[in-house]
Amino acid sequence: MNNSTVATEIFTENYVLESVCDWIDKAKQRETKQLFTWYLATAVVNIVLLITTSCGNILILFALQKEYTLSASSRILFRSLAASDLCVGLVSQPLFVVSILLISNGHWEVCCLMRYATYVVSTTLCGVSLLTVTAISMDRLLVLLLKSKYGLIVTSTRVKVVVVFFWIFSLSVSTAYLVSIRIFFTVSCVVIMLSIFISAYSYSSIFILLRRRQRLKIQDKCRGQINSFQLQRERRYQSTVYSALWFHFALVICYLPFSVLEAMAVAIGTPLPVFIAGSFTGTLIYLNSMINPLLYCWKIKEVRQAVKQIVS
Repeated sequence: MNNSTVATEIFTENYVLESVCDWIDKAKQRETKQLFTWYLATAVVNIVLLITTSCGNILILFALQKEYTLSASSRILFRSLAASDLCVGLVSQPLFVVSILLISNGHWEVCCLMRYATYVVSTTLCGVSLLTVTAISMDRLLVLLLKSKYGLIVTSTRVKVVVVFFWIFSLSVSTAYLVSIRIFFTVSCVVIMLSIFISAYSYSSIFILLRRRQRLKIQDKCRGQINSFQLQRERRYQSTVYSALWFHFALVICYLPFSVLEAMAVAIGTPLPVFIAGSFTGTLIYLNSMINPLLYCWKIKEVRQAVKQIVS
């Protein structure tokens, strides 16, 4: 039996694996190193991503230090997002790449431990990034609902407490992987889907409220009661909402495939095709950490200007 036939049989074979180590042992027994070509390609992609992710988020953190036009709560949330994305590039992706290279070189025992470390660290850091993007959408909605009371309710101290909670909660979810893979997949899937839903609800509510205000503004304009200061303030708010909305789109594109795959893993286990697809959907989540700093520069004018000053 040639190698291609063996690889085909393993892809079509309907066995369920209980852990990463079980899959590694199965692959070792069937001598299917040709399958690791997929992982080597993924490793190369992640090496490129981790370099751009790290450099981009370092630049954004410096830019946020120079930017003071955003509200204090917004700066805290954006800094938390940039910091978690930076840690993804500096820690999570290198661990992921090393674990793949260990697989291709046959270091099974070390690879198993490295995969566990990768899941725990990546879930923690990417979880913080996910929750922070969700919090940014809720923050934009609160600005619209609370109006003048926003500064009294959404204080810097409370936002910092929320950010700390994100780190603790994400770490707690990641440790579930060491207890039960099924529990980990279930909780992770629920968190991702809830985050996407909350973010989508926040933005849809914002646009409904903005449309109502737009109609009222037209009426006030006809009556000659429009205030130029309020108009300028509302335009600035709409600009920040549209900017934050791009972070939501990136979140959905990068996190939804992994969430669907986790739901499949809970339902049918982790046959080899699902396990291999996990590496590609995981790379999509890492990609989100590289996209975010690009969105900073593209959609947030103040950050873009600060980045230009730093680069020049």
